[in-house]
Amino acid sequence: MRKVIAILYLIGCAVQMTFGQRSIGVNTRFIDLPPLTSTQVLGLDINGSPGIVTLPANEALETGWIKSGTTTLTNQSLVTLVDSDLLLDSPNLKSLIIKRQDTIGTGNHINPVFRIGDIEGTGIGEPSLFFRYIDEGSTSNEYQNNLITFGVAEPSGTWASVRRVVGSHFEGFIDGDSEPFFRGESIESIDGTQKSFRFRMGSGGNTPNDVSIERGLVPTGQQAPFLFVLGGSPKMFIYPDSVFLPGGVFLVMQDNNFEVVKLYPKNGSYVEEHNGVVTPISLYKPPIESTTTLAALPQSNLNDGETRLIKASSTMYWYDSNESGTADASWIAPTDQASATGFWKPVN
Repeated sequence: MRKVIAILYLIGCAVQMTFGQRSIGVNTRFIDLPPLTSTQVLGLDINGSPGIVTLPANEALETGWIKSGTTTLTNQSLVTLVDSDLLLDSPNLKSLIIKRQDTIGTGNHINPVFRIGDIEGTGIGEPSLFFRYIDEGSTSNEYQNNLITFGVAEPSGTWASVRRVVGSHFEGFIDGDSEPFFRGESIESIDGTQKSFRFRMGSGGNTPNDVSIERGLVPTGQQAPFLFVLGGSPKMFIYPDSVFLPGGVFLVMQDNNFEVVKLYPKNGSYVEEHNGVVTPISLYKPPIESTTTLAALPQSNLNDGETRLIKASSTMYWYDSNESGTADASWIAPTDQASATGFWKPVN
């Protein structure tokens, strides 16, 4: 039997092929069709207009679309639309469906199917494009015969990540790494009564994220705090009317000489540590004019560890009530010093 090759030459026109409620818009120059017996294909009618034509039996054509039954199209080889659009046009929900016939990944995902389309309205009153998934896994798999939505795109520019339970909504990886550089995740309290959001950050590679910020869970009778988490534990809670800092060094700053000053709780009160010298904050006293004024302070009124700022030199001095050794040139003795004990020492 003589083999006939039909090349459908469609110039500058949009051709639509319709089977049942499915329609595929094609605007291309050449379409090669597969070997068929008798079926309907895209072509030119007797008037030379694009449309659906019926091939007689035994017309042998090459690769392209096969129509089977009344609605199913099966592709026997690569189909390319050149400078063309693919149109799914229907008054009903229609999608581009991609299926892999195999068991993929973990969790017993059998014959996974992704579905992109199903234009529907959303709560904000806009048409939205839905991304959905289903597979044929076991009953332990939440996707078994259960079409779930995992994403929604809105024309306003919003992309929504949709989950059934709290967990990661978006992440950023370097190819090959097991841990992300960042992860945005929904979270909930242990009893499941409160939900919130956390943004994690890390160094990628195989190292788990070690820094995060989050909207904290709401204490009874209060508003939600904002948390800073470092090294796995919260370091700061910011409330609408206050800031709570857990134990440990919680404030580090530099003085005028760019030396490090630490502020932290110790023995039930807060202290300042400067070059190894620890001074209770309660012992900070108002600044005075000069070292002469400092020396004139009555020794009987001084507290061990008391600290004063000298305005004239911007120098800090602290009082050591137990010092009785040979006086250093930088030390200042109270004018009424008794028993050569007690000196003002500069905070180095």
